[in-house]
Amino acid sequence: MKIMTFYNQALFHRDNRPYADVKLITNTSNHTTKCLVDTGADYLQLPNSVAAQAGLSLASATVKHVKNATGGTTPYHFLTKVDVEIEGILITTDIMFGPANCLCLAGRTCLLTAFDVGFDNKSWHRD
Repeated sequence: MKIMTFYNQALFHRDNRPYADVKLITNTSNHTTKCLVDTGADYLQLPNSVAAQAGLSLASATVKHVKNATGGTTPYHFLTKVDVEIEGILITTDIMFGPANCLCLAGRTCLLTAFDVGFDNKSWHRD
């Protein structure tokens, strides 16, 4: 079984939470961004600008309206079966692309797919 190690775990960015390097793999370009590891989120969530930087077209994406904290809804582009590298492990997952101010989150479906190849979640915690 392969072990996934979160190399940024010692940094914890600004709020003592685990972040993972996530790279979108496309035919034209690759783009890496840091995502908060969030098991409460359903999907990998990235701003629309990341799709453009990686050369992904959102024209064929399904638009889903996501309820926000204020009770309104925000449109997200839902793209399926995207090749992603998370902390050096290649997986295929679904991604929700949202507005410029959306948080970059590595959600449950992305993480469960990564579980299939194995990763070390003990490194997320500081002793």
